[in-house]
Amino acid sequence: IREQVEYYLSDRNLQRDVYFRDLVLADVHGWIEADPHILSCPAIRKFGIGCREIADAIRDSSELDVDTMPGDGSSCKSCRVRRKHPFRQGKGKGKGKGKHRQEGPVYDPSAPCGYYMAGYCRHGHACAKQHSVPYALAIRQEWLQPGDAGAQDCLRRAAEEALGVDGVARSQLFPR
Repeated sequence: IREQVEYYLSDRNLQRDVYFRDLVLADVHGWIEADPHILSCPAIRKFGIGCREIADAIRDSSELDVDTMPGDGSSCKSCRVRRKHPFRQGKGKGKGKGKHRQEGPVYDPSAPCGYYMAGYCRHGHACAKQHSVPYALAIRQEWLQPGDAGAQDCLRRAAEEALGVDGVARSQLFPR
């Protein structure tokens, strides 16, 4: 019993097992209720045990902590289990079938769109970047002449026209 529960909450399994990974990450301290989560697993169900047996089996574990809530007499009302060392989610090479998606890129809304500059941005008005040729040329000029007051003034004016006054206040024009 102990080996099976230790496996469920091991680094190796949590990299692949979305169900247990989500349970571990859902609680700040990593606690998982034994009933229903652990007791409903087929490998544990075949033993025909309850919370008390889970708690007794895990009590001597070097990998897991157990917390029990006493019930009537010698019974165990409920128990919860957690790892002694917190789980740090990494980018494993597991065969996970989970819904874990890689985060998409973060776009700076004040950056000019290179595809638009090349003449073929397929996003049109929905593009996350700026479609302004004068603004892109002002950025280029300021980049070629860093610290030049005239280039910075030209960039500030082009940015106000492309981004608006509020957009200029939110973006970092200097240094680029």
